[in-house]
Amino acid sequence: MKNVVTRTQIETLKEYKMLIPGSTFASISRSLDIEATRVYRLFNGSDMKVSELEKFQRAINLHL
Repeated sequence: MKNVVTRTQIETLKEYKMLIPGSTFASISRSLDIEATRVYRLFNGSDMKVSELEKFQRAINLHL
């Protein structure tokens, strides 16, 4: 059975893409220190680890 992605994860990824438009999986990977293939999987529905969520939220807070 496929895992359901949390609302927090979906909202976080949308907000990141809105604040940093044009970012690629490779650029996100470099800036957040998350493997590029992992970034791809996160944007395609894989469940996010707490540490990954925190990295995205820190980056969002820096851009607000």
